Amino acid sequence: MKRKLVICSLKADPKCIMLLIHLKMTDTMEESSMEAMVNTGATGDFIDQDFITRAKLPTRKLSQPIPVYNVDRTPNEAGSIHEVVDVIMTYNQHSKYILLAVTQLGKQSMILGFTWLDKHNPEINFRTRSVKMTRCLPCCCISCQTEHKVEQNAKKEDAAQINTC
Repeated sequence: MKRKLVICSLKADPKCIMLLIHLKMTDTMEESSMEAMVNTGATGDFIDQDFITRAKLPTRKLSQPIPVYNVDRTPNEAGSIHEVVDVIMTYNQHSKYILLAVTQLGKQSMILGFTWLDKHNPEINFRTRSVKMTRCLPCCCISCQTEHKVEQNAKKEDAAQINTC
């Protein structure tokens, strides 16, 4: 977790990219599904306190709180982050451990910010509002490794056909 986080909570509308994701708790193996907003303005990954309470998901207390600021650099009214939740998040066959900061989001259940975007570098088509996990590093997850190998083999075959011509 970073020492300082920036949050940009917006209401879901046609300009937002929302992903249907699946969560599995790392300790209890309880499962839950939700929509997550992809938000490049957020520097971290967040989950809503009310969702945590409703779903009865276990959290971990932080030894030191992490201050949270709005995009305009004012302190976030929900205050600092005091808890996190460890989950395995799955989106389109892509599963990965993620640490989510617990806060009051209000309009969303979850925000995937720049931390997630930077780690996975998804292919985002803003016109169709689609997100594909085609550019993850090979070490990311098993399904990504398989997709990466298929993609690399296809590129090799294309190159071989071009060289044959």
